[in-house]
Amino acid sequence: MNYKYVKTAILNIVIILTMIICYSEGFLGLRPTDASILRAGMSIFMAIAGAFAFFYGNYMLLKEPERRTYSQESLVDLSQARAVLASYHGGKYFGRIADTTSDQIVRLERTMERAKGALGTKFTKGSMSYDRYDATVKAAQEAALSNVIAMANRMQIFDEKDYARLKNYKHDDIPDEIQQKQIALYTDNMMQLEAAVAANEELILALDTMSLELARPGEAAQTDPLLEEIHRLTEQVKLYS
Repeated sequence: MNYKYVKTAILNIVIILTMIICYSEGFLGLRPTDASILRAGMSIFMAIAGAFAFFYGNYMLLKEPERRTYSQESLVDLSQARAVLASYHGGKYFGRIADTTSDQIVRLERTMERAKGALGTKFTKGSMSYDRYDATVKAAQEAALSNVIAMANRMQIFDEKDYARLKNYKHDDIPDEIQQKQIALYTDNMMQLEAAVAANEELILALDTMSLELARPGEAAQTDPLLEEIHRLTEQVKLYS
């Protein structure tokens, strides 16, 4: 669903209802010719405010989002990655994968907080066990966040308008063979993105599982296999960065 059209509809309904309440005889019944200066002034003010809300509000909701692009060398931090992903929000073709990735960033940060909290509860900071687990968690975090930045870089190849045109490539004068290769490029890039998202999800699951196991009473020896699994998944995530 394209939520910007839903928001636009809600905005216009609110504006219409507000105008009805302001100018209907059954409600406030405001008029510019009202004997009361206050009510006459309010009538003019609400007319101007309603017109502004209609034109400016609809423009802001319906305009194409400004998309800032970065080179692969300059897109190096999470805030930039968030900005790139947010610019695809509401997109017909690529909005879903961008929103999924943005949501994953939030859950990834929460997972890391839980993991670090579990380590602090289970082990004494500075002990060999704490350092071993902490190093694994930090390596996983670094790999996952680098993966997100790499995904944002991949997202930049997508253009909603170009892809919409390619969907109807048989109806223009550009050679079909060239456009089929362009579609294949989009498709391959999307598959890489989906695989990168899945790799991060596996790592999130393993880290959350470890946090739950560490929260159990008793020794943490049974979490050693999980530690090895997190290390393996971390290396797998690095393949997409």
